[in-house]
Amino acid sequence: MAIRLYPDCSIEEMERLAGVPAGTYARFKAYEATRPDVAGPTMDAWYDGLYHDQDLVNLSNFITFGWGRLTTPAMAYKREHFPDSVYAGSTTDFRHAQALIQAMGIVAEGVTSVRWS
Repeated sequence: MAIRLYPDCSIEEMERLAGVPAGTYARFKAYEATRPDVAGPTMDAWYDGLYHDQDLVNLSNFITFGWGRLTTPAMAYKREHFPDSVYAGSTTDFRHAQALIQAMGIVAEGVTSVRWS
């Protein structure tokens, strides 16, 4: 089971971290609301439309995968400081959040809380 790291932040901050323009989250949610309920040609066309907008793709990927699977150093840090949070957890402690982010090899200044699952 892969454990991924995600920021706990505002929509504006998430857009910044995902590298998309302001307002992309609202566009993504509006587009997501049009998603068909059943698989088939209509669903295929919906995904084609999504993948023709790189900002929507980037945001969707960031929402789904966050910063990705915990690296070995990040996993070691999590195990040392959060042994009871085996598969899912979070911290609002700035020091722990930044330590986990840095252990992932990421620079995300200003992020003060993270979650993993």
